[in-house]
Amino acid sequence: MNPLLRLVASNRLHDIPGAVDALDAAGRKELLAELTARARKFSEWQWASEHRGEVTALRLMGALCQGGASQVATWLQRRELRDPGKAWDDARVIVEALGDRPLEWRADLARRLAAGLRPPRDGNWSWRGRDNGPPGYALAVSMALNSGVEPEGDAFVVCWAWHAYFTGDLRNDPIAGVMVPRLFDVEAAAVPFRQVNAFTERFVGRLCAEVKKGRFDRAAILDGTIGRFLIGGDARDTAVFVELRRLLDPGLGEMPARDLVRCLPAGPANVADRALEELRALDLDGRLDAGLFGEAAGALALRAEKKHVAGALKWISDTFEVTKADSVRAEGALLALADVFAAESPTTRARAVRLAVKLGPCGETARAAVADAATRLPADERAPLAAAFGVTETAEEEVFTGVPLVGAPPLAPPIQTTPELVVELKDVQRSDDRDAFERIMAAIVEFSHHDREAMAADLRADFEPTAWDFFRQISYVPDDAGWLLF
Repeated sequence: MNPLLRLVASNRLHDIPGAVDALDAAGRKELLAELTARARKFSEWQWASEHRGEVTALRLMGALCQGGASQVATWLQRRELRDPGKAWDDARVIVEALGDRPLEWRADLARRLAAGLRPPRDGNWSWRGRDNGPPGYALAVSMALNSGVEPEGDAFVVCWAWHAYFTGDLRNDPIAGVMVPRLFDVEAAAVPFRQVNAFTERFVGRLCAEVKKGRFDRAAILDGTIGRFLIGGDARDTAVFVELRRLLDPGLGEMPARDLVRCLPAGPANVADRALEELRALDLDGRLDAGLFGEAAGALALRAEKKHVAGALKWISDTFEVTKADSVRAEGALLALADVFAAESPTTRARAVRLAVKLGPCGETARAAVADAATRLPADERAPLAAAFGVTETAEEEVFTGVPLVGAPPLAPPIQTTPELVVELKDVQRSDDRDAFERIMAAIVEFSHHDREAMAADLRADFEPTAWDFFRQISYVPDDAGWLLF
């Protein structure tokens, strides 16, 4: 064993920089080869468990042996070494040791570390230590602060969101001022907040507190919530932004009517609920344009949720006198009611028919739409509309076919190479992402079909079959799905 490796084994961090500085280029190259061989052993679970305390020393010595920022970043982001036990202590040691490198070099390293982050798919990684943040995050942010670089890339924002979710410490976070505005633009940054729990509530509450103190611009945050609503997505992804907007309690002057209406047609149910609440507040104060009223009512009438269809009917009913007196509002209301005629519930259809009869025809476009929609109603339901809207009798009743189903979200691209498969197998441990498992199984089948021996040879370099014997002896199934290949 190289004498310098004893510094790693004994975790003598303070002695490592001087020892590496004393080596010439050939000595560093030789040492790096031995460090690489030792790092590979960490892919074996039993070795990694017994030598986990060496990770920071190994990372430090390997980084100091190399001159280029690209080489150092690659070393620090090795799968076997990227998740030290005490990430913030590890980051402090490495940043201090590299502090004598030029500022431009450190800035380059900071950018590479940020670009190399792999955001977790869910929060199961946190069993190793929530305070550490996602693997690689502590060092990436520490190097960015040391070099004065503003971290870029969606991956960094998502990792910051995970860290903020668990710590909730926005007041003492030196990069919160940069990250919070970007939180609204990166769709995946909402993943940590999908669970409405104490962590999410704490984060939202403290963000609102910082807004009240003036650290964040209130108008920009409110605009950010609207922008996030317009991106759409799953209701779980927008829940945190809906709650943030609710707690900020925007005034009438802070409610953008047109953008709120745009949230109604395809936005998640919770977004539509919030948008409807604010639009009704604007309408009650006389600030909602008649054309936007009709557009909003029509969008609600076409939503799949029964509560939103009922919300459109209630809105028209509650503002009936104002609506009937305004031809533009009345026409918009009639067009929305015509869409409600296709509802499954007879009670809902009957309510829409009654409102249409009370409003009466208003404009040829609305009258024709109501008359056409009424032809698809049962005879007894369309009878009240016949005289006022000129509904003609139909020889044969059309069968209601229901609302078209919304297409499934697009799948991630297939895995193309064995190294990419190895990364996915490593990352899928303790995950409930079924799409990821499907992609992995598809890749294994595809690669096995073309060249099974080549795939097995590549995988053996990363998944040691000898460790499987250890797991069988202790009757424990490892988390890493890669062991199952053996």
